[in-house]
Amino acid sequence: MAKCFDGLSFVNSYYLKFENNRPDLREYFLDTSKLSFEGGSHGGKDDIMKTLMAIPGKVFEHEVVTLDTHDTVDNMVVVYVQGKVTVDGKTQKFSEVFLLKRNGDKVNILELILRL
Repeated sequence: MAKCFDGLSFVNSYYLKFENNRPDLREYFLDTSKLSFEGGSHGGKDDIMKTLMAIPGKVFEHEVVTLDTHDTVDNMVVVYVQGKVTVDGKTQKFSEVFLLKRNGDKVNILELILRL
């Protein structure tokens, strides 16, 4: 039986990297990964990182309010997050959906949908 995926640990690690050293998020993405951000579509590690780095603000703090995970086929997991993000002192709601592929101890983001 496969080990149960800890979605909260993943999102905590992801948001910690986003808040403290956004370029480190690159390790999660593949050249085939996709991002939908505010209705725009971005593909591949380079384009995704360019988009994430361009999100305005210097100081980010994420608060996860709800988190749901669901195992799917082929060792993949869907993670849905709703929360609050404080950007340079201003708080707003956000929602994010991750489609993750587990590969041993490593997790890759295949699909990411982000709404602020």
